[in-house]
Amino acid sequence: MKRKIIQMAGKTMLVSLPSSWVKKYGVKKGEEVEVEEQDRRIIISTEKSFSEIKGELDLNKFDKLAKRTIGAYYKYGCDEIKIIFRKPDDIKLVEKVLNELLGFEIVSHNEKFCIIKEVSSGEKSEFDAMIRRMFLVVSSISDDCLEGLRKSDYNQLKDIEQRDVTVNRLANFCRRLLNKEGYSDFRKAPMIYYILEEVENLGDEYKYLCDFVTKNHIKIQNKKILDSLAEINTLFKEFSSVYNKFESKKAEQIYAKKEEIMQGMNNLFKTKSVEEVRVLDYMTRMVIIISNMLGPLMTMELPQKDFD
Repeated sequence: MKRKIIQMAGKTMLVSLPSSWVKKYGVKKGEEVEVEEQDRRIIISTEKSFSEIKGELDLNKFDKLAKRTIGAYYKYGCDEIKIIFRKPDDIKLVEKVLNELLGFEIVSHNEKFCIIKEVSSGEKSEFDAMIRRMFLVVSSISDDCLEGLRKSDYNQLKDIEQRDVTVNRLANFCRRLLNKEGYSDFRKAPMIYYILEEVENLGDEYKYLCDFVTKNHIKIQNKKILDSLAEINTLFKEFSSVYNKFESKKAEQIYAKKEEIMQGMNNLFKTKSVEEVRVLDYMTRMVIIISNMLGPLMTMELPQKDFD
Protein backbone atom coordinates (compact mmCIF):
# COMPACT_ATOMS: atom_id res chain seq x y z
CA MET A 1 0.00 0.00 0.00
CA LYS A 2 1.46 3.34 -1.05
CA ARG A 3 0.53 6.85 0.02
CA LYS A 4 1.67 10.20 -1.36
CA ILE A 5 3.30 12.73 0.95
CA ILE A 6 1.35 15.97 1.33
CA GLN A 7 3.26 19.15 2.26
CA MET A 8 1.45 21.69 4.37
CA ALA A 9 2.64 25.17 5.29
CA GLY A 10 6.31 25.29 6.20
CA LYS A 11 8.07 21.95 6.57
CA THR A 12 5.14 19.84 7.78
CA MET A 13 4.68 16.61 5.84
CA LEU A 14 1.46 14.59 6.10
CA VAL A 15 0.35 11.15 4.94
CA SER A 16 -3.21 9.81 5.06
CA LEU A 17 -4.14 6.75 7.10
CA PRO A 18 -5.80 3.78 5.34
CA SER A 19 -9.56 4.02 5.80
CA SER A 20 -9.86 0.28 6.48
CA TRP A 21 -7.42 0.61 9.42
CA VAL A 22 -9.21 3.70 10.73
CA LYS A 23 -12.57 1.90 10.67
CA LYS A 24 -11.20 -1.31 12.16
CA TYR A 25 -9.82 0.47 15.21
CA GLY A 26 -12.38 3.24 15.41
CA VAL A 27 -9.80 6.01 15.22
CA LYS A 28 -11.45 9.45 15.49
CA LYS A 29 -10.39 12.99 14.67
CA GLY A 30 -8.38 14.56 17.49
CA GLU A 31 -7.32 11.24 19.05
CA GLU A 32 -3.68 10.44 19.62
CA VAL A 33 -1.75 7.63 17.95
CA GLU A 34 1.72 6.37 18.73
CA VAL A 35 4.39 7.16 16.11
CA GLU A 36 7.64 5.19 16.34
CA GLU A 37 10.74 5.47 14.17
CA GLN A 38 12.51 2.24 13.24
CA ASP A 39 15.20 2.88 10.63
CA ARG A 40 13.39 3.41 7.31
CA ARG A 41 10.06 2.53 8.89
CA ILE A 42 7.58 4.69 10.75
CA ILE A 43 5.14 2.63 12.77
CA ILE A 44 1.78 4.17 13.65
CA SER A 45 -0.21 2.34 16.31
CA THR A 46 -3.20 2.83 18.55
CA GLU A 47 -3.86 1.46 22.01
CA LYS A 48 -7.37 0.45 20.98
CA SER A 49 -8.04 -3.27 20.73
CA PHE A 50 -8.57 -4.72 17.30
CA SER A 51 -11.51 -6.87 16.33
CA GLU A 52 -11.47 -10.48 17.49
CA ILE A 53 -9.80 -13.11 15.36
CA LYS A 54 -12.00 -16.19 15.15
CA GLY A 55 -10.91 -19.57 13.84
CA GLU A 56 -12.63 -22.85 13.07
CA LEU A 57 -10.75 -26.12 13.39
CA ASP A 58 -12.13 -29.44 12.14
CA LEU A 59 -10.41 -32.29 14.00
CA ASN A 60 -11.61 -34.71 11.33
CA LYS A 61 -8.73 -33.39 9.23
CA PHE A 62 -6.12 -34.19 11.87
CA ASP A 63 -5.07 -37.18 13.92
CA LYS A 64 -1.66 -37.09 15.59
CA LEU A 65 -1.41 -33.34 15.00
CA ALA A 66 -4.76 -32.47 16.62
CA LYS A 67 -3.20 -31.17 19.85
CA ARG A 68 -0.51 -29.20 18.06
CA THR A 69 -3.06 -27.69 15.67
CA ILE A 70 -5.13 -26.26 18.51
CA GLY A 71 -1.91 -24.79 19.92
CA ALA A 72 -1.05 -23.31 16.52
CA TYR A 73 -4.36 -21.41 16.41
CA TYR A 74 -3.67 -20.09 19.90
CA LYS A 75 -0.11 -19.00 19.11
CA TYR A 76 -1.26 -17.39 15.86
CA GLY A 77 -3.42 -15.03 17.94
CA CYS A 78 -6.96 -16.36 17.56
CA ASP A 79 -9.26 -15.04 20.29
CA GLU A 80 -12.02 -17.59 19.73
CA ILE A 81 -11.75 -21.06 18.20
CA LYS A 82 -14.58 -23.38 17.23
CA ILE A 83 -13.34 -26.97 17.40
CA ILE A 84 -15.36 -29.55 15.49
CA PHE A 85 -15.07 -33.01 17.02
CA ARG A 86 -14.27 -36.33 15.37
CA LYS A 87 -16.04 -37.97 18.29
CA PRO A 88 -17.71 -36.59 21.45
CA ASP A 89 -14.75 -37.80 23.53
CA ASP A 90 -12.55 -35.16 21.85
CA ILE A 91 -13.61 -32.74 24.57
CA LYS A 92 -11.07 -34.50 26.80
CA LEU A 93 -8.32 -33.70 24.30
CA VAL A 94 -9.36 -30.04 24.30
CA GLU A 95 -9.37 -29.93 28.10
CA LYS A 96 -5.85 -31.37 28.15
CA VAL A 97 -4.59 -28.85 25.61
CA LEU A 98 -6.10 -25.97 27.58
CA ASN A 99 -3.71 -26.76 30.42
CA GLU A 100 -1.02 -25.26 28.20
CA LEU A 101 -3.02 -22.31 26.79
CA LEU A 102 -2.87 -19.48 29.30
CA GLY A 103 -6.01 -17.31 29.36
CA PHE A 104 -8.26 -19.68 27.36
CA GLU A 105 -11.32 -21.57 28.58
CA ILE A 106 -14.18 -23.62 27.11
CA VAL A 107 -17.18 -21.28 26.88
CA SER A 108 -19.66 -23.69 25.25
CA HIS A 109 -19.77 -27.23 23.93
CA ASN A 110 -21.99 -30.09 22.81
CA GLU A 111 -21.33 -33.54 21.36
CA LYS A 112 -20.35 -32.12 17.94
CA PHE A 113 -18.11 -29.16 18.77
CA CYS A 114 -16.88 -26.79 21.43
CA ILE A 115 -15.83 -23.16 21.51
CA ILE A 116 -12.75 -22.06 23.40
CA LYS A 117 -12.15 -18.39 23.97
CA GLU A 118 -9.71 -15.96 25.53
CA VAL A 119 -11.12 -14.95 28.91
CA SER A 120 -8.06 -13.07 30.13
CA SER A 121 -5.52 -11.45 27.84
CA GLY A 122 -1.82 -10.83 28.25
CA GLU A 123 -0.14 -7.45 28.13
CA LYS A 124 3.03 -6.55 26.25
CA SER A 125 4.47 -5.33 29.54
CA GLU A 126 4.33 -8.92 30.85
CA PHE A 127 6.31 -10.38 27.97
CA ASP A 128 9.89 -10.05 29.22
CA ALA A 129 8.88 -11.08 32.74
CA MET A 130 7.25 -14.23 31.35
CA ILE A 131 10.42 -15.13 29.44
CA ARG A 132 12.50 -14.71 32.59
CA ARG A 133 10.05 -16.89 34.50
CA MET A 134 10.24 -19.58 31.80
CA PHE A 135 14.04 -19.62 32.02
CA LEU A 136 13.81 -19.98 35.81
CA VAL A 137 11.34 -22.87 35.59
CA VAL A 138 13.55 -24.78 33.12
CA SER A 139 16.58 -24.10 35.32
CA SER A 140 14.71 -25.45 38.34
CA ILE A 141 13.66 -28.52 36.36
CA SER A 142 17.29 -29.15 35.37
CA ASP A 143 18.43 -29.02 39.01
CA ASP A 144 15.69 -31.37 40.22
CA CYS A 145 16.34 -33.74 37.32
CA LEU A 146 19.99 -34.02 38.35
CA GLU A 147 19.13 -34.45 42.02
CA GLY A 148 16.52 -37.11 41.20
CA LEU A 149 19.02 -39.04 39.07
CA ARG A 150 21.67 -38.88 41.77
CA LYS A 151 19.25 -40.24 44.38
CA SER A 152 17.35 -42.53 41.97
CA ASP A 153 14.25 -40.77 43.30
CA TYR A 154 11.63 -41.74 40.73
CA ASN A 155 8.86 -39.75 42.41
CA GLN A 156 10.90 -36.58 42.08
CA LEU A 157 11.57 -37.38 38.43
CA LYS A 158 7.88 -38.04 37.77
CA ASP A 159 6.97 -34.57 39.05
CA ILE A 160 9.00 -32.95 36.29
CA GLU A 161 6.46 -33.92 33.62
CA GLN A 162 3.80 -31.71 35.24
CA ARG A 163 6.25 -28.85 35.70
CA ASP A 164 7.09 -29.00 32.00
CA VAL A 165 3.44 -28.08 31.38
CA THR A 166 4.23 -24.72 33.02
CA VAL A 167 7.10 -24.23 30.57
CA ASN A 168 4.76 -24.96 27.66
CA ARG A 169 2.15 -22.52 28.99
CA LEU A 170 4.69 -19.74 29.28
CA ALA A 171 6.25 -20.46 25.87
CA ASN A 172 2.83 -20.57 24.17
CA PHE A 173 1.76 -17.36 25.87
CA CYS A 174 4.90 -15.49 24.83
CA ARG A 175 4.66 -16.69 21.23
CA ARG A 176 1.02 -15.63 21.15
CA LEU A 177 1.96 -12.15 22.39
CA LEU A 178 4.70 -11.89 19.77
CA ASN A 179 2.24 -12.73 16.99
CA LYS A 180 -0.52 -10.46 18.31
CA GLU A 181 1.39 -7.50 19.66
CA GLY A 182 4.82 -7.71 18.05
CA TYR A 183 7.97 -6.59 19.85
CA SER A 184 9.37 -3.17 20.62
CA ASP A 185 12.20 -3.82 18.16
CA PHE A 186 10.53 -5.63 15.27
CA ARG A 187 13.86 -7.03 14.04
CA LYS A 188 14.26 -9.06 17.22
CA ALA A 189 10.88 -10.79 17.03
CA PRO A 190 11.92 -13.75 14.79
CA MET A 191 14.99 -14.50 16.91
CA ILE A 192 13.04 -14.33 20.16
CA TYR A 193 10.37 -16.64 18.71
CA TYR A 194 13.07 -19.17 17.81
CA ILE A 195 14.62 -18.99 21.28
CA LEU A 196 11.20 -19.54 22.86
CA GLU A 197 10.76 -22.66 20.74
CA GLU A 198 14.15 -23.97 21.80
CA VAL A 199 13.68 -23.31 25.52
CA GLU A 200 10.44 -25.27 25.33
CA ASN A 201 12.30 -28.06 23.50
CA LEU A 202 14.95 -28.06 26.21
CA GLY A 203 12.28 -28.54 28.86
CA ASP A 204 10.93 -31.45 26.81
CA GLU A 205 14.35 -33.14 26.71
CA TYR A 206 14.59 -33.05 30.51
CA LYS A 207 11.06 -34.47 30.68
CA TYR A 208 11.87 -37.24 28.20
CA LEU A 209 15.04 -38.12 30.10
CA CYS A 210 13.17 -38.33 33.41
CA ASP A 211 10.37 -40.35 31.85
CA PHE A 212 12.82 -42.84 30.32
CA VAL A 213 14.72 -43.33 33.59
CA THR A 214 11.53 -43.63 35.64
CA LYS A 215 9.71 -46.11 33.42
CA ASN A 216 12.76 -48.36 33.17
CA HIS A 217 13.86 -47.93 36.80
CA ILE A 218 17.36 -46.98 35.72
CA LYS A 219 20.05 -46.09 38.23
CA ILE A 220 22.87 -43.98 36.84
CA GLN A 221 26.02 -45.50 38.28
CA ASN A 222 28.52 -43.58 36.16
CA LYS A 223 29.41 -40.42 38.07
CA LYS A 224 30.90 -38.84 34.93
CA ILE A 225 27.45 -38.86 33.28
CA LEU A 226 25.95 -37.03 36.23
CA ASP A 227 28.86 -34.58 36.24
CA SER A 228 28.23 -33.89 32.54
CA LEU A 229 24.55 -33.21 33.25
CA ALA A 230 25.58 -30.77 35.97
CA GLU A 231 27.74 -28.98 33.40
CA ILE A 232 24.81 -28.83 30.97
CA ASN A 233 22.61 -27.32 33.68
CA THR A 234 25.25 -24.68 34.35
CA LEU A 235 25.57 -24.02 30.61
CA PHE A 236 21.87 -23.20 30.40
CA LYS A 237 22.05 -20.92 33.44
CA GLU A 238 24.93 -19.08 31.78
CA PHE A 239 22.92 -18.73 28.58
CA SER A 240 19.99 -17.34 30.60
CA SER A 241 22.31 -14.77 32.12
CA VAL A 242 23.66 -13.73 28.71
CA TYR A 243 20.13 -13.51 27.31
CA ASN A 244 19.14 -11.09 30.08
CA LYS A 245 22.36 -9.07 29.82
CA PHE A 246 24.34 -9.74 26.69
CA GLU A 247 28.14 -9.84 26.78
CA SER A 248 30.01 -11.14 23.76
CA LYS A 249 32.84 -12.49 25.93
CA LYS A 250 30.40 -14.63 27.93
CA ALA A 251 28.76 -15.85 24.72
CA GLU A 252 32.20 -16.96 23.53
CA GLN A 253 32.77 -18.77 26.82
CA ILE A 254 29.46 -20.58 26.52
CA TYR A 255 30.36 -21.86 23.07
CA ALA A 256 33.78 -22.99 24.26
CA LYS A 257 32.19 -24.77 27.22
CA LYS A 258 29.73 -26.45 24.87
CA GLU A 259 32.62 -27.88 22.85
CA GLU A 260 34.26 -29.15 26.03
CA ILE A 261 31.06 -30.83 27.26
CA MET A 262 30.44 -32.49 23.91
CA GLN A 263 33.99 -33.85 23.80
CA GLY A 264 33.62 -35.28 27.29
CA MET A 265 30.32 -36.96 26.44
CA ASN A 266 31.70 -38.40 23.20
CA ASN A 267 34.14 -40.37 25.35
CA LEU A 268 31.28 -41.55 27.60
CA PHE A 269 29.43 -43.03 24.60
CA LYS A 270 31.96 -45.90 24.71
CA THR A 271 29.92 -47.40 27.55
CA LYS A 272 28.46 -50.85 26.99
CA SER A 273 25.24 -49.94 28.78
CA VAL A 274 22.36 -49.31 26.35
CA GLU A 275 20.50 -47.36 29.04
CA GLU A 276 23.43 -45.01 29.58
CA VAL A 277 23.73 -44.44 25.83
CA ARG A 278 20.07 -43.41 25.74
CA VAL A 279 20.62 -41.02 28.64
CA LEU A 280 23.66 -39.53 26.89
CA ASP A 281 21.57 -39.11 23.74
CA TYR A 282 19.06 -36.92 25.63
CA MET A 283 21.91 -34.94 27.12
CA THR A 284 23.54 -34.42 23.72
CA ARG A 285 20.33 -32.87 22.39
CA MET A 286 20.23 -30.56 25.41
CA VAL A 287 23.69 -29.23 24.61
CA ILE A 288 22.80 -28.77 20.94
CA ILE A 289 19.63 -26.86 21.83
CA ILE A 290 21.51 -24.48 24.13
CA SER A 291 24.21 -23.97 21.52
CA ASN A 292 21.65 -23.34 18.77
CA MET A 293 20.20 -20.43 20.73
CA LEU A 294 23.49 -18.53 20.68
CA GLY A 295 23.19 -17.70 16.97
CA PRO A 296 19.85 -15.87 17.11
CA LEU A 297 20.86 -14.20 20.38
CA MET A 298 24.00 -12.78 18.79
CA THR A 299 21.99 -11.67 15.76
CA MET A 300 19.72 -9.76 18.12
CA GLU A 301 22.43 -8.11 20.16
CA LEU A 302 25.73 -7.61 18.30
CA PRO A 303 24.56 -5.36 15.40
CA GLN A 304 22.56 -3.26 17.85
CA LYS A 305 25.69 -2.53 19.87
CA ASP A 306 27.48 -1.38 16.71
CA PHE A 307 24.73 0.85 15.33
CA ASP A 308 23.09 2.32 18.42
